[in-house]
Amino acid sequence: MSFHPAGGATVDPGGPVGPGGFPPGGPGGPGGFPPAGPSVPPPPPGPGAAPPFAAPPTERDKKRTWIGLGIGGVVLALCCAGGVGGVGVVVLSGIEQSKRQAKATVEGYLDAIGDENGRGARSFICDSLPRGVSAAELVSRVSNTEFTSYALGEAELTSTIDVPAVLSTPGGQVRQLYLVGNEGATTCIVDILPG
Repeated sequence: MSFHPAGGATVDPGGPVGPGGFPPGGPGGPGGFPPAGPSVPPPPPGPGAAPPFAAPPTERDKKRTWIGLGIGGVVLALCCAGGVGGVGVVVLSGIEQSKRQAKATVEGYLDAIGDENGRGARSFICDSLPRGVSAAELVSRVSNTEFTSYALGEAELTSTIDVPAVLSTPGGQVRQLYLVGNEGATTCIVDILPG
């Protein structure tokens, strides 16, 4: 053991020391000072040395993030397109259903007129009609035309559903346009115009 002029002592690596210089029975027990703890690795050598642990690959993670975002965006776009397409299908099927109902209403009306069933024909006419139009007038517009058969054209959606009809009479063909609307859940004829 050696003493430093500024104070303190250091242990000489040379082995046991004598009576004033600790070890053989001095501080730390019978063997002298406690053994040194786990060794600390020395700092890495200068520039270009490998770090003690690998840094996470940042560029690869960014690439994965962008790929994931791209896939997520495509999936979201497909879901939105499917939703819009689904709504479009529902709307179109609803319009087609309304057109079929309108044609069925006109068919029922013309069949009732053909059977000379004025009361039955009246049941296909709306209760609330445009100003200046009455249900009796609408029934008479068709019942005064003696027709042997009729053909309905393609229904068109306007503010009402317009169903064109061609009535075959002994004097030739008569064209009419049936305007069909709704009263609650009931489909009914609003007006009949010359076609």
